[in-house]
Amino acid sequence: MIVDARNREINLGSHVRYVDTGTVGEVTDSKVEDDASWVKIDKTNLWYLANKLELLNDEDRKSTRLNSSHDKITNAVFS
Repeated sequence: MIVDARNREINLGSHVRYVDTGTVGEVTDSKVEDDASWVKIDKTNLWYLANKLELLNDEDRKSTRLNSSHDKITNAVFS
């Protein structure tokens, strides 16, 4: 079983946030190598240590989408 930084189970299709950068994405793959759990997310197509991820609930996902949309609009207007 692969778990996040809060010891919650991560499954394929789960939405997660990388705690160091705030990158958010959907889990597309997972693996365990040398006793370390890794998760691949769709947004970057990169592997992340599972213990550096936070599983997102529906409220977190909505908030993240709203913030992302706001940032895109702000960047477009002020660029």
